[in-house]
Formats: sequence, C-alpha cells, structure tokens
Amino acid sequence: MRGLLLCSIAVSLTSFASAAQVVGQGTGPSTQGAETPGQSFALQDDGTSLGGNPAGLGFLGGLELDFLHNGYLGTGPADANALYLTGGTGHLALGLGLDWLNNYTACTPAVSPAGPTPCSYRRTSVGGALRLGELSIGAVHRWFSGDSFLDSAWDFGALVRPVRWLSLGGAVLDATRPADLRRWVASAAVRPWREHIDLAVDLRWG
Repeated sequence: MRGLLLCSIAVSLTSFASAAQVVGQGTGPSTQGAETPGQSFALQDDGTSLGGNPAGLGFLGGLELDFLHNGYLGTGPADANALYLTGGTGHLALGLGLDWLNNYTACTPAVSPAGPTPCSYRRTSVGGALRLGELSIGAVHRWFSGDSFLDSAWDFGALVRPVRWLSLGGAVLDATRPADLRRWVASAAVRPWREHIDLAVDLRWG
C-alpha cells in the first residue's frame, strides 16, 4: 500500500518513568515524549521513528500517520500523546510530529525550585533521513512550548542492515544539550524469520 495514507494506532499502559517521562532525569529535565511499546532503535523503520531513532525514517515508503498514547495512573496521573505525519520515497524521508505531555504529580526541583507543581507542555519535532543503500542516517530537531522550561534539542541516529536478518542502530539524543544531559543508544537485532520474530538488545546510557 505504498503511496497511500496509512494510519496505525499504538496504545499502551507503560511505566511513567520510561514511556511518559516529562520531568527530570539525571541533572536536568528530559525531552522524552511518547514511545512505541517495546521499541528497539535497531528495528524502527516506520513513522514512529520520528520519536526514537530518526534514521529509521529512511526505510519508510509512502505516507504514514501514527498516533501514540502512553499512560499511567499508579502514584499519580500522567500521560503522553503523539501524532506523527511522515512520508518517504525509500531514499529520502521527512516527518512532522507533535507530542502533548502532562505530569499531574510534580516537577523536579530543577524545574520548579519552589516545590511540586504540575508540568504540561507540547513538543514539536521536525526531522528527516537519507538512505544510502543499506545505511540510513537521520536527524530530528525538537522544541517545546508550555510549562516545559526546556531548550530546543537535536537528535541524530544511524541504522544499517548489511544483511536481511541483521539490523544495527545507534543514536545520540539531546546531542546539542550539555554533555551531562546527552543520552546515547546502541542497538542490535536479529530478524531470522522474515520479521515474524525479532530479537533485539538496546544499550542506553547518559
């Protein structure tokens, strides 16, 4: 169905810390938005790559519209919603994304020194990827509005599939923020049975 508008909806209840985190991480606030459930940076090759490894956009063909929702109602209500519009030719891809993030529990002291206050903001993402054979490289620029107290940031990623059954990915997230706020991802996946079963390992640090 290449060339047609595709719509996919992924809804999950995931931990607030990993999927809908809108407050501090490490020594400063996180720019993380909604995430695809069980995502691996080595396997992303559709429109949701705009929220993860931007290099995955390079493997996209046609137009795609994706809606993501992450929510958790344990210690306090919080949610993240995202709408991504992407399009690719198989060699060049572009995408626009909007994330709406809410944390009704508390901001971190770094964000709100006076004490706990609600956090709510919108994240806008514009990105693209270039595919050169089995290698794709991508970048996405993100900026924020609302009570975010966040600076704009760039993410960069790479994805290579030297053979059909092997996929390797890597990314530096928040690359233009101070060194102690950058996040790194290295990922490897095997796809032995035509993607019916995928096995992936992601290493994240920073």
